[in-house]
Amino acid sequence: LVVDDRPYAGWLHADLGMVGYRGDVMRVLELSLGLVGPAAGGEQIQKWIHEIIDSPEPMGWHNQLNNEPALMLVFEQKWRNLFKRGRGLEFGASPHGSVALGNVFTYGGVGGTIRLGKGLDRDFGPPRIQPAPPGSGWFVPRGGFNWYLFAGVDGRLMLQNIFLDGNTFKDSHSVTRKPLVGDVQAGLAAAALGVRIGVVYVLRSLEFEEQNHPDNYGSITVSIAW
Repeated sequence: LVVDDRPYAGWLHADLGMVGYRGDVMRVLELSLGLVGPAAGGEQIQKWIHEIIDSPEPMGWHNQLNNEPALMLVFEQKWRNLFKRGRGLEFGASPHGSVALGNVFTYGGVGGTIRLGKGLDRDFGPPRIQPAPPGSGWFVPRGGFNWYLFAGVDGRLMLQNIFLDGNTFKDSHSVTRKPLVGDVQAGLAAAALGVRIGVVYVLRSLEFEEQNHPDNYGSITVSIAW
């Protein structure tokens, strides 16, 4: 057990969401249902990945969080302002706000994203790993090749994070959560033939008192219009 580091944990979940937009305003209501703990399979997946990339076997999974149902309701709203530039380029600035309630994450957040490219009116940005600034899992396909670069910031007031606070109903390892957390992210998205690919890099501020270095991670998403 590493007492000054976040608990080992796996999270297996399915999300059901409704997206509504009118003009340049998007609202998202999302319900996430799943579980945290050994039944989520985090230990098996990490060990499998470490075998593939020939990394040392991860130790400490016997200290992971206990099994617990994972429930979260998220509401997000985003405003989109687009400004066309020469040679077909478009520029967009998008402020946003979000609220989450549940035993996985409970927080309120605000931030903004800027985008530069072609076909910005096809979506509101690529999806991200929660908790994160809102993107859109959907997009409107259009003929030709559309793309954009983006960068953004997001700040959240964190009231609950099971991966820092530990289990809700049982005793478990935990660390001292910081209430304010910020993200800086950048990436690109490209869409053609009804398929959109998004690549995102995120730098996150310290999330708990015992943490010595900020986290950074990336994600790749593939969305198919149907």
